[in-house]
Amino acid sequence: MKHFLVPVLVSLCLLTSPTAATAQTSAPSDSTSSCSVRAADFILPVSLVAVGATGCFEPVRTWKKDLRDWVQTKADGECPVDDYLQYAPLATVFVADWCGADAKHDFTDRFVLTFTTFVTYTVLTNGVKYTVREPRPGNHDSRNSFPSGHAGTAFLGAELVRMEYGEDYPWLAVGAYTVAAGVGVMRVWNDWHWATDVVAGAGMGILSARLSQLAMPALQRTVSPWMRSPFPFLTTKTTCSASPYGGMLTFTAEW
Repeated sequence: MKHFLVPVLVSLCLLTSPTAATAQTSAPSDSTSSCSVRAADFILPVSLVAVGATGCFEPVRTWKKDLRDWVQTKADGECPVDDYLQYAPLATVFVADWCGADAKHDFTDRFVLTFTTFVTYTVLTNGVKYTVREPRPGNHDSRNSFPSGHAGTAFLGAELVRMEYGEDYPWLAVGAYTVAAGVGVMRVWNDWHWATDVVAGAGMGILSARLSQLAMPALQRTVSPWMRSPFPFLTTKTTCSASPYGGMLTFTAEW
């Protein structure tokens, strides 16, 4: 058990991140969803949630406590950077496009997809948190440890990056999932969550993104056109480029 944390979370990153991509030359679509979702795509996130849920029962409950005690013998104070790092993959969904990467959807559709994913995730996660009421480790008095919200936020962002950029830019998806796995490790290191909370949170985040992707065709027919009319800036194509001589970053917007 003492060497369980890092292998599990590294394996989680490797299992959920893409390892191969097929290049495409078609332009990103703003009218139809180009990411199909199959029933098999839900096996991984549901399995992660199920594995994480075992931490609420014996003997895994005892194992996760032993693991937490060992981690805290190695931890040297709290490093709260995970409070901010959890949003890095989510920001990449929009920033990568500005820096020249071609996303599968235009800005409006990505905004709708991201918003729908976050709402879905919030409902699912908080519903479980305040139903299960799992106590947090350490000296925290709250009973909302399961699943990890920070890990879920990071992994839903990573999954959105994979869906939008993974085929043409696999390194973006791998990087986003690596950051998400790092956030999960830090939640355990900072003594805010059990390791099983992190595994379940990762599953919740990925599940929310894939459920929202499943709803995208309907959202593109209804919500996206409605948003483009009163908010034309959502259709803006923005790119940035750095000066080869340094010291200058140029932003270009096209309507």
